[in-house]
Amino acid sequence: MIDWPGKQRSLQYLKLATLLSVQFLLIYGGANFLSHHRSDVHRIYFDWELAIPLVPSMVWVYASIVPLMLSPMFYLDSSQLNHLAKQLALATLIAGAVFLVFPGKIGYEWAADLPKAIAFIRSIDLPYNVFPSLHVALSAIIMLHLYRVFGTRGRLILAVWLIALIASVILTHQHHLADVLGAALLVWLCQRMLPWGTS
Repeated sequence: MIDWPGKQRSLQYLKLATLLSVQFLLIYGGANFLSHHRSDVHRIYFDWELAIPLVPSMVWVYASIVPLMLSPMFYLDSSQLNHLAKQLALATLIAGAVFLVFPGKIGYEWAADLPKAIAFIRSIDLPYNVFPSLHVALSAIIMLHLYRVFGTRGRLILAVWLIALIASVILTHQHHLADVLGAALLVWLCQRMLPWGTS
């Protein structure tokens, strides 16, 4: 059930979201910029993956990470929000280190006639921060926190949503399969390093 946040929780969410956004922009944007000027960019995909079709309509599922990121404010209490923020910050830090040490690159051709929504994403997101997929990792971490407070129906919705999000990063040609596996490993690592119930 939705728990409409009061002023205190709304301000807490806004503060945490702002700090995480600044961290993300500095780490993700900085790593992408540095990798753009490097020659040691790795291929982290199989040739057969390049035959996976582009499904433009999946960009809307891809973009559903935006309402997902807003949802914790309505379902998590103050301590849960703090724990979620710590895991998200940790995931971004670890991923940023991997981006710098092991930069990858998308193998799909970037056609000039891409659908506008996908072209917009690619215009602001250079194709180097691919392994692990932060899009999947951050989404999964948020969903795991929501999973703990949702009932059976809500958990089923989260499971279907996560599967759809994973499919969307592949079918919009933003990631390869190894990036998704890397995201799963990153989520597991964050759960081990900052387990539920730690302050």
